[in-house]
Amino acid sequence: MISAFIIYIHPQLQIDRNEESADLLRVLLYKMDSTTFGGDVPELSRWTGPPRTVVVALVFLYLSLAASVTSVLFTTLAKQLLHLYALAGPSGSNTENGQSQQPKSKWLTVALQTVVFLLYLLLQFALFLLACALVVYIWEINLVVASLVLALTLCAAPVCFLFYLSILIRTHSLLCRKNA
Repeated sequence: MISAFIIYIHPQLQIDRNEESADLLRVLLYKMDSTTFGGDVPELSRWTGPPRTVVVALVFLYLSLAASVTSVLFTTLAKQLLHLYALAGPSGSNTENGQSQQPKSKWLTVALQTVVFLLYLLLQFALFLLACALVVYIWEINLVVASLVLALTLCAAPVCFLFYLSILIRTHSLLCRKNA
């Protein structure tokens, strides 16, 4: 979804060649027949660069894309590590001394699960950046729609953050009690 918005907005970073061609055609028509435009002399428009809102929206979109891809990548890696670690079972056997196997360390499991939840928070942050990009871009197009997206974002962001934080704290406390 983020990529679709980037693809849609990205062409606005460059000059519109159709408008430039239309301006050149008007100048040519004026040179051929100066009565076509009456007293108005057509001029070539000067492109001053992309609008500031397009640049800001694209910055938010690229940050959102980077955060979401990073979050998904590292969450997948952490979950694979947790799965492999769970499959490995007890580690550190010492058969030379006849000692039993040592139990696997629980702190690594707790640390990896904490990292996974923090990466979920990063994914929520990516969605927040996407909403910010939409608000910035839509603001000049339709103020009512942009205001609605802004209101929903401002209401949902703290709720989502607190929800994930409470899950993180609850899971961490459960794991600590289980390991004790």
